[in-house]
Amino acid sequence: MERDVTRDYCRLHQVVLRKGIPFSVSLPSNVPLNYSALTAEQFDAEIEKGITGLEAGRVVSSEDVRKKIQWRYGV
Repeated sequence: MERDVTRDYCRLHQVVLRKGIPFSVSLPSNVPLNYSALTAEQFDAEIEKGITGLEAGRVVSSEDVRKKIQWRYGV
């Protein structure tokens, strides 16, 4: 595969000009849903999502959840 030297040069040039990468880097906020802050309609919509997932078979056993937590966090 042939490399596009001009494109690579332009990217490196932007890094030099900006003294860093030419775009912002951020992690998405992964904040748990606060049910006490939901309206009744929002709460009902969240419950409906859960029921729909359950009916579609999108379930995970508690043992699988436990194993994943132990693997991910070393507990």
